[in-house]
Amino acid sequence: MTAITEDGSPYATYDYHIDGQLASAKYADRQEDFQWDGLALVKRNNNSYLNEPHPGGGAPVLSSEEGVMLNDMLGTMLGAVDEGKARMSGVTAFGETNDKAALFTGKPMVDGLGYAFLFRNYRPQNGKWLTTDPIGYPDGWNNLAYCSNYPYHCIDIFGCWEFMRWLYTGNGNANDTVYNAALIAASESIGIKTATNLYNAAESITQDIIANGQGTIQLGLTASGGGSTGIALGAGIVFGYSRENGWQWGVYSIEGIGSYIGVGGSLVLDLTISANDSIYDLGGNALTIGGSGSNEFLSIGGEINVPIDGTGASSSMSIMAGTLIIPSGTPAEIHSFLTNTQIFGHNELENFLYDVFYE
Repeated sequence: MTAITEDGSPYATYDYHIDGQLASAKYADRQEDFQWDGLALVKRNNNSYLNEPHPGGGAPVLSSEEGVMLNDMLGTMLGAVDEGKARMSGVTAFGETNDKAALFTGKPMVDGLGYAFLFRNYRPQNGKWLTTDPIGYPDGWNNLAYCSNYPYHCIDIFGCWEFMRWLYTGNGNANDTVYNAALIAASESIGIKTATNLYNAAESITQDIIANGQGTIQLGLTASGGGSTGIALGAGIVFGYSRENGWQWGVYSIEGIGSYIGVGGSLVLDLTISANDSIYDLGGNALTIGGSGSNEFLSIGGEINVPIDGTGASSSMSIMAGTLIIPSGTPAEIHSFLTNTQIFGHNELENFLYDVFYE
């Protein structure tokens, strides 16, 4: 959208960067300018943002004008703290708020457009996109709805979420009954193949660890879930050994987002092994493919994590067991996430604790 008129008169015009992100919004009495780092907003007029890594592009945690920003797991601003004073933004699940500075899944509210996403603009007061899905597949009977009105367990990064409905059913107009049945059938059939692939990966990595006399092991907790789109957040401890580096230890955090075939959610204890010679090889971005099966209470599954940063790091494999947090989901699921892992070795932890308690 490049211009808006009101009662036949020009109201606003919009310019865009070469990658499609909003560059400026011009009104009769003012102009707003936007700068981005990929999908992450880094500056709006004179207000600069510091982002933490987030699969959706970036979650602003510090603002030069708003202070410290408090976000939920989807990157939506809950409030801010500045000079010891806290305020809440009151953003609903659909993004409704009276706080013009609030961000919804990391995206800014722009007068005339709503929240500015890469491919579409979203108006929370209507719960709708302003345009249809750019890939051309209608989202059920309401082809303007945000995440098919399921914002509690869905995030739409680009404005193309309902592409998954066409992918699993072959029909972009498939109703929810057909769509959910297709998810169940896909998750059950693919679950068998996933288990076989995980077994083969575990056998290969174990052989490499024994042959090379080196490897890493991670133990942590991970919460994940979704329906068509899924997310994962986790943290834990990591140990490593090699003849060159000796023993290493530290802590890690991980977050991811991507495709989720099935419906569900779980909190699991996960054990991850790799044949890398350093725990720092586990950091960075990876393609994580896995799945799980569950009954009414228990979830058991696994994942293969393939590094994509080109550092030469080896793949890792995880096994997971835990409890369901969405008990009414499908009996099995498979997911493909883009994940980011942060590694903090014991030296960094010791320096951090020293700074906190002694300086």
